[in-house]
Amino acid sequence: MDTIANLGLYNDMIRMDTITNLGLYNDMIRMDTIANLGLYNDMIRMDTIANLGLYNDMIRMDTIAILGLYNDMIRMDTIANLGLYNDMIRMDTIANLGLYNDMIRMDTIANMSLYNDMIRNWRL
Repeated sequence: MDTIANLGLYNDMIRMDTITNLGLYNDMIRMDTIANLGLYNDMIRMDTIANLGLYNDMIRMDTIAILGLYNDMIRMDTIANLGLYNDMIRMDTIANLGLYNDMIRMDTIANMSLYNDMIRNWRL
């Protein structure tokens, strides 16, 4: 994520250099390494969602239904299928996360491209 250190989402800046290593190992993102995203109230407690479990084009978001982002709740069951196709997260399916000003237009970062433990964000 050091390649996309400045997403400019929250307060025009997500310090992504603090989450340089996502560690995409065996269809698993160890989110405990990125405990502090600083999105909502300057903190997403990602240690509560340490295991996203990227299984067969499916992120089981029901295990992280309560992120405490938008009104203390992102209904992640509405975005259970991110569609991880050929190292690609189609983020346009979850256009509204409600993070920055109650809205991150994720369609602007539709292609995150998971390459060798690195997310190459081509849209930002």
